[in-house]
Amino acid sequence: MGNVYMVRHGQTDLTLQHVFCGSLNPPLNELGMDTAKKAAVRLAGVVFDRAFCSPLLRCQMTIQQFGVEYEIDEALRELNFGTYEGKPYAGLYAKTPGENDEYRKYWPNYTFPGGDNVPAYFRAAGETLRRYLRDYPQGNTLLVAHAGFMGAALGAATHGDPARLFELRISPCDGMRVWLEGETVRFERV
Repeated sequence: MGNVYMVRHGQTDLTLQHVFCGSLNPPLNELGMDTAKKAAVRLAGVVFDRAFCSPLLRCQMTIQQFGVEYEIDEALRELNFGTYEGKPYAGLYAKTPGENDEYRKYWPNYTFPGGDNVPAYFRAAGETLRRYLRDYPQGNTLLVAHAGFMGAALGAATHGDPARLFELRISPCDGMRVWLEGETVRFERV
């Protein structure tokens, strides 16, 4: 049986500022490096037959702590928040009338201005996860990616509802083991 281990990158200064960071490219901060090292230690008993990561620096700095050779996979990128990149979460999630009414009302079909369409990203992330599960039915695969990618991939593969994209809370350096039972995708935190 093949396993895919997905690990979110470590913390950046933008993580602490609670801003949208999808396509921005900050490095890990000191705590981010420390938690990335701890994630590598936590999974030290797993032999990875292959490893892939998002092209963004925070993911590359995280996967480097695992001491494995890896390939960049553009499909592991984070959701592009368009004009919201670098802006506080509170601005988009505010519960006051204004520019974000469309976002709240149409979230499952929303396209971030200048960025990604939520359901298209959701489907693509799920297809990417299923591709890894299908292409590597044996051994262990490490993917270092983003919270948005991980939530979308697991959501699309298990319940298929983009409205629940951020329902699965994934902290920096959280990990998930994912596998197939027949055609059913299963996962657990590691």
